[in-house]
Amino acid sequence: MNIEITNIILDDLESIYKLGTGIDDFSADGGENIFWPKETLTRLFQSEDDVCMALRVNREIVGFSLTMIHPATKKAVLENFVVKDEYQHLAQEFLDETERAIEKKDAQFIAYFFDQEDDVNEKEFFDSNGYFTGNSHYWMHKNISFSNPKN
Repeated sequence: MNIEITNIILDDLESIYKLGTGIDDFSADGGENIFWPKETLTRLFQSEDDVCMALRVNREIVGFSLTMIHPATKKAVLENFVVKDEYQHLAQEFLDETERAIEKKDAQFIAYFFDQEDDVNEKEFFDSNGYFTGNSHYWMHKNISFSNPKN
């Protein structure tokens, strides 16, 4: 098994999009999957400020992480951290590499949000990696131009 952790490139767009739109957890509006539109992913993959990583096994993308870093505050928001179920044993190595790449961008701290309150495994995984559980908050949002037709 050949394992690689690399920066995402534009050629990865379709694979990342397919993997992302196949995950039911990306439904912040409580309805349909609203994974990032391809145009947004393209801008993100080309950004010098942000960190986008791919986990590959035998050249197939089996995981990805998308981290937006606000240049003025140096706050890193790990928006998406995805590893296919059958490759969860690689999640620790993938997170370690993602964090190293974020540190190279001189980020001051990393925030990570996940959708499911009852996702004990995800919470325990991040707790064991030094992430602290904050107070319960509501995530409020308003879509003003964000649409994601499945195609």
